[in-house]
Amino acid sequence: GAALGNHEFDYGPVGPKAVPREKGDDPRGALKARIAQAKFPFFAINVVDEKGQRPDYLKGSAVKELSGVRVGIIGAADENTPNTTNRLNLGGLNFLDPAEPVRKEAERLRREEGVQAVVLVIHLGAGCDDNRLDAQEDVSSCKINDVFELVKKLPEGLVDVVVSGHTHRGVAKRIGRTAILQPYSNGKYIGWATIPLGDKSAKPAVAGLVPVCAAVVDTAKGETCDPYQLRDAVGAPRPAKFLGQAMVPDPKVEALLKPDLAKVAKLKAEPLKSQAADSFQRSYASESALGNLMADIGRETAAGADIGLTNAGGVRADLSPGPLNYGHIYNVYPFDNQLAVMEVTGATLLKMAEMGIDGTRGVFIWSSNLKLEAKGCAITRATIDGKDLSPAKYYKVATNDFLAGSFVNLKIPEDKITIYWDANFIVRDLAAGVLRRWNRVLNSADFFNPQSPRIRGLGECKPEAAAKR
Repeated sequence: GAALGNHEFDYGPVGPKAVPREKGDDPRGALKARIAQAKFPFFAINVVDEKGQRPDYLKGSAVKELSGVRVGIIGAADENTPNTTNRLNLGGLNFLDPAEPVRKEAERLRREEGVQAVVLVIHLGAGCDDNRLDAQEDVSSCKINDVFELVKKLPEGLVDVVVSGHTHRGVAKRIGRTAILQPYSNGKYIGWATIPLGDKSAKPAVAGLVPVCAAVVDTAKGETCDPYQLRDAVGAPRPAKFLGQAMVPDPKVEALLKPDLAKVAKLKAEPLKSQAADSFQRSYASESALGNLMADIGRETAAGADIGLTNAGGVRADLSPGPLNYGHIYNVYPFDNQLAVMEVTGATLLKMAEMGIDGTRGVFIWSSNLKLEAKGCAITRATIDGKDLSPAKYYKVATNDFLAGSFVNLKIPEDKITIYWDANFIVRDLAAGVLRRWNRVLNSADFFNPQSPRIRGLGECKPEAAAKR
């Protein structure tokens, strides 16, 4: 089975529409159709409707008998999903803290179903730099620890193994008597653990993460499938091995994909005329050259826009030096977000800015003409084109439909938000058009200067403090 993730909600109704736009559109029609086709269940024990019931197309758990051993499998979604997908597709759903539903179900499975082991699959992650087998209980290299905090809320040993995700990072750790495996993303690694049966004092052994891509390179911390490290490797990559056997592409799958990959390669190669003089790096929790570049581009995608706004979570790849093509902008903006234009007062704009400084959604990034000063979780000053923001004046903000939907709690009047649903208004394609018009060399220092950031004080607001606002 699979745990329900945030991007399962990106597709809206069945058909080309990404969100419901007409009466009768089912905001989760595409998801339900794919689940109906799947030969495995989708788990989300902590997702309920307005009546507190789990939707019938989602499962909470399953029991599998493997070599005579009864194994209970529980699945859960991230409680923070409403902040990481398009809210327009979530109507009527509530995402609960998974700890209590998981605890109750794990206890029930052991008590009523007689399972000998419990595995939790969850779209909630962590991220560790050091995943060596002799460092299973050392989490000092882990910069993201959300799933660790969940495990600590559960009775020790109730869940034997957690298979996590969401952060695209690697994890091979043990918290108490629970092994946590997260084999990066995109099927490039396999992780496994050994669960001791019958000995309640024994701990599961984390067997580690093994690359299963066609080629690997060696790094100081082992072999890697990372495409950027493969690209920049000194010397030729070598075939990856799994359990002693070389990993090779399946020829039937290669033949099936070949015609479509040729079309994709042609589209990716289309030049955008502009070029990057140096590397443009992205950051989820802080200002970055790439994020600022995309915010400035965003301002130019809508005629007459005063400000451009994007979110760091939507910027998915760095830009390497050299001429830019459509493939580069696709890697940066892989989602089919549509252009949204909002007309908001200066007072509302400040509230929007405050929502984006705690980093829980990925920081909000503003075009260069807007300067913000933050203290803690509050914006203390804002200027646009060098002048103080006027609380009563209306400003035109160019952004995307994902972000426009995230401001629902601000009660912005519907007639002040315009989302352009036509296929010609996909944000990625509009950004490509801006780069073609610019037709110039881009230097990262022109978009981000640590000594003069667009948001002063960014990083001082902590998520727990932001939640109390």
